[in-house]
Amino acid sequence: MLGDFFGEGLLISEGGKWLKDRSAIQPSFACEQIQAFGESMAQQTVDHTSDWSLGETRDVLLDMQALTMKIAADTLLGVRLYEEVEAIHDPHEIIRRNFERRKENLLVAPRWVPTPWNRKVSSAIHSIRKIVDSLIATRRSTGQLGPDILSRLMSAQKNHAAGMTDEHLRNQAITFLFAGHETTASMLAWVWYLLAENPETGKRLYAELDSVLNGRLPTIADVPQLKFTEQIINETLRLYPSADAFSRSAIADCAVAGFRIPQGTTMVMSPWVMQRDEQFFDEPLAFRPERWTPDFQKNLDQSSWFAFGAGPRICIGKSFAMMEFVLIVATIASRYRLGLVPNQQIKPHASVTIRPGSSRQCNRSNLKH
Repeated sequence: MLGDFFGEGLLISEGGKWLKDRSAIQPSFACEQIQAFGESMAQQTVDHTSDWSLGETRDVLLDMQALTMKIAADTLLGVRLYEEVEAIHDPHEIIRRNFERRKENLLVAPRWVPTPWNRKVSSAIHSIRKIVDSLIATRRSTGQLGPDILSRLMSAQKNHAAGMTDEHLRNQAITFLFAGHETTASMLAWVWYLLAENPETGKRLYAELDSVLNGRLPTIADVPQLKFTEQIINETLRLYPSADAFSRSAIADCAVAGFRIPQGTTMVMSPWVMQRDEQFFDEPLAFRPERWTPDFQKNLDQSSWFAFGAGPRICIGKSFAMMEFVLIVATIASRYRLGLVPNQQIKPHASVTIRPGSSRQCNRSNLKH
């Protein structure tokens, strides 16, 4: 279902093609490389939130989506998004709703059937591909290559790498632009919800930010010192992982917990289930960031927390995402207080990611330190 949109990007491809692409892209996520993105992440956050006003009501999920898309475009693709963010939103929502429809209803007409809805989906996919093609063309016209993913792929194409067609280049760009922002945005929306619902946790976060930052913008050098901020992120990912499930195919006959699993069987593993299991977590439904001590993480069963997946196909951007989470939360929380609009029932909704359902608005208050 995702392949209709992403094509054979890194998220979808398998076997030798996936391994080749992963090997080509991996250097862009080396430690020293992602650290160079830190300044952009913090500055983009400041710029994006500069017009927030005291007491206004906003849709925090939409705000986080726009912010993380700008960051993904700047850091991973080396391009700046301006009016494209608004142009992308509506077709992106159509594609997301199409995924939900097809996941929940086996009787939905195949994509090749020209129903009114399918024509709308095809138009949405075409619109986004056109925008991404334009971004690639603009980038190519400058002739400048950097350490970002798009540069590496364009360089491979220039050197006549097998399979690096314009379509493949576009598919990879779409994969990182959309997969890289959708998951991050949903998780950040849950952070603000949980902080609004747990004010004592918020006070401890603000105290840490006051102590470490003292009113200045966070940098990559501050990330190791923002320990409680990271604990909040780990706990949020535990309760609200970006994906409700991962699937893998058995490469050989095997047995799991006494059950025979034939080769080729598709196995589904759910972080939503495992990360809320009392076998591994005390008070599993409680929001307790303080549980994430070094000793707790050291002794945690590897199979009980896998918000980024696991094994060879673990999320290539895990370290990138964790740094982005810390810098965005630290930047916003050091400048604003976000409170939930009264009388709302926020429920998780399993779409492409686990996102806040129902009304998603939060009040924002600018409190100076």
